[in-house]
Amino acid sequence: MLFNYGSMILILLIVTYHILYFSKKTGKMKETMGMTFSMTGAFLASIVMGIVSAQTFDHQLMLSLLISSIFASCVGYFSGKRVSLVALLNSVLAGLAGAMVGSVFGVMLFTSNKVILITDTVFVIFLFLLQRMIDRQSGEMSHQNTLTKMPVKPLKQKYAYIVTLILSISIFTLSFFIILKKDDFSTTQIGQPQTQYATLDEENDLQEGTIEVTASGLSPINTIFAEGTVMKITLHVDSHLADGLRLVSGDLGIDAELSEGDNIFIINKPNSGTYEFELDQTSFKGTITIE
Repeated sequence: MLFNYGSMILILLIVTYHILYFSKKTGKMKETMGMTFSMTGAFLASIVMGIVSAQTFDHQLMLSLLISSIFASCVGYFSGKRVSLVALLNSVLAGLAGAMVGSVFGVMLFTSNKVILITDTVFVIFLFLLQRMIDRQSGEMSHQNTLTKMPVKPLKQKYAYIVTLILSISIFTLSFFIILKKDDFSTTQIGQPQTQYATLDEENDLQEGTIEVTASGLSPINTIFAEGTVMKITLHVDSHLADGLRLVSGDLGIDAELSEGDNIFIINKPNSGTYEFELDQTSFKGTITIE
């Protein structure tokens, strides 16, 4: 959890630096390009914050949307205000769209520190490339203005309002989609571990397998045991999921309440086959395979 909070702080620091950096360049480029760069930065930063907040706060979509939307509004405001009022508005809208996309995608990803690390790394790379583009554009405009003595061209209002309309429609569509499908996102876990093989405890003459129970689901979904030995199954339950959670399996004859931490079940030499189980009050389902 500290890693996740640290990642969010790192994103805030990086984005703050980018906004300060971008503010120094806005007067040296066309307003159209300034708005485009401002919108792009807000969109990318908000996607990243949406993913990280969804991973940090146990796939709580509404909470992630709230946090990333506030972040998006701030980034859009501070990056767009130095360009123009309409650039500010479009940057905020682009940020809100990014917050929605990032939050939904973050909920669909299985909870892992690797997701946070990859997201942060990709964000830094893209932001670096964006700043190089900003440098190039501001440098070209400065050189052109020096030669022609012409002022920076103002933003074309028609273009800006078309962008505003497109972004507004996109946000409305995303909002409708999220409201309609919000209960289905968490059931699609990208990167969720699928299978593990049980390990042999020779001292106690049994096989054991540990299944993690998190807000993302079961990790892994299927555990494979060898036939003819005693099975020790440990379900490790996160603290925030413990209340009222039950393990139910008609195949294994289990109906037991789960508590926080390790919940151990001993099964004596079951026959080969696939045994299904589920966690009551959730959509989490798994299997035990004996072969």
